[in-house]
Amino acid sequence: MHKRGATGLGFVEGAPWSRADGYCLLVDRDLFPGLSDDNHWFWAVTRLQADLLQAGHTVQAVRSHDDLIVHSGGASGPPPRGARGMDTDPAEVVGWFGGRNVDVLEQL
Repeated sequence: MHKRGATGLGFVEGAPWSRADGYCLLVDRDLFPGLSDDNHWFWAVTRLQADLLQAGHTVQAVRSHDDLIVHSGGASGPPPRGARGMDTDPAEVVGWFGGRNVDVLEQL
């Protein structure tokens, strides 16, 4: 069940941070400032989730969601090289999250 903040279908596991996949992301309207143009979409979605967590809201990722939606037409791959923000230092991204983590739901 969605909690105030954001809920995404899919979970992107990575070190040193993880996030909800952004291809199907529900964000409470009053908490959505838009996505930053400073960075590629991948980083803008990551930063949005980190900001929500820092503000005390919840970010959830539903790991098993094949019974809810089918993601067709391709799959997420590695972020494109040379896009804005791709040279962001991983330590900086860890700082965005401030030790807060995405809640992983195995299914809805």
